[in-house]
Amino acid sequence: MNSRTITFDCDHKQQSRRSKASIAGFALAASLAWVFSHSPNAGAKDVDVYLWYTKAPTIYVEAQQGAYAALSAEKHGSPYIAFEADIDILGGQDRIREWNFAPNMKALGQSWGWSFGTSRPPEQGWGVVRQSYGFGDRPKTVRQKIVMLASRDFVKQFAVDACNANVASLRNQGKSNHEIFGSDRVINVQTGHRSQVTYTNIADNDKSQVQEAPGTPQKQAAIVCMKTNPQRVPPPQNYEAPVTVTQSSLTIIEKASANGACKVILSGVVQTNLANREVKFRYEHSAGNKSEVKSVNTDHSKTAFFSHEYDVPNNAHGTETGFIRMVGTAPAFETQWKSYAMSCVNKAPGGLQSAGGGAAPKMPPQATRALTQPATPTVTPPRAPERAKTP
Repeated sequence: MNSRTITFDCDHKQQSRRSKASIAGFALAASLAWVFSHSPNAGAKDVDVYLWYTKAPTIYVEAQQGAYAALSAEKHGSPYIAFEADIDILGGQDRIREWNFAPNMKALGQSWGWSFGTSRPPEQGWGVVRQSYGFGDRPKTVRQKIVMLASRDFVKQFAVDACNANVASLRNQGKSNHEIFGSDRVINVQTGHRSQVTYTNIADNDKSQVQEAPGTPQKQAAIVCMKTNPQRVPPPQNYEAPVTVTQSSLTIIEKASANGACKVILSGVVQTNLANREVKFRYEHSAGNKSEVKSVNTDHSKTAFFSHEYDVPNNAHGTETGFIRMVGTAPAFETQWKSYAMSCVNKAPGGLQSAGGGAAPKMPPQATRALTQPATPTVTPPRAPERAKTP
């Protein structure tokens, strides 16, 4: 670290105790400001950005004929690899216009993750999460939970290459294929993130800052290079494969009535691996609420179409916003979070039942509570996150 000397001009005349204390306090404040600006935790330019992983994935890779080639279909039933984190964005006097976060991983010379600052917008499979704010709604501080869903297909090659690099290293140590593939081998993955924050400063100038942060030891991803399984015994002739959901999607249609009350129509599609099968699921709201269990049946084409309608309570403090997804109970599956945003006025006489709500978070937290079930189910707008970290 380069040294720096701070010099204060002063005469040597007798000074009052208050004057001396003032100079000493100023010197201490200046020194602390310099130390903080040069500390590793203050690595931001004009906006401080922090991310703490609360969940990092374990990725399972299968071997085929003396090499690793694919992710385990048994271990990875979902098409996504999930990273969960808490974020803090501290703008000071600046206003946050937009933020983007993406996970990244490094292991055995292999790297994975999206890099911001390119002319091409990020593809969904890289797990990028973003939020933008309109004029008059731009915060100085953002504190919330995010879920970054990377496509399993996008992560596959990184994990396969890491396992095969480990195989090459073990072979150089003189180990045989029987030794290498005879047991599971775990590779620790350095798990960090990249971010891009666009903000407006006091002079009303827009700036964009791109950062990359190394992994933290608290939560790290892992790759399990699985041992070669023995040859499996063929199933009996009367065996029927278990029912699985091969594809699912959810669409939210916003509906405002003439008296100013609001509803959301949840339109969904599920496909199963077998025809004419029952699928059960719930709707989950970003506030943590859950609907009653819904039941649908796929037809001869292995597809089921359906829709359900919910009231949206009026928010006395602003726009009615939230996120909703489907989560399967039998068989297990889940869709991506879908958002809604509406401006609903107070209920008019004879209108739909409504209730006031609080300010809404911008990304969904984990769902933990059940939806109440009135005559018409009500989706409650999300609460503001209670937990805030101080970096």
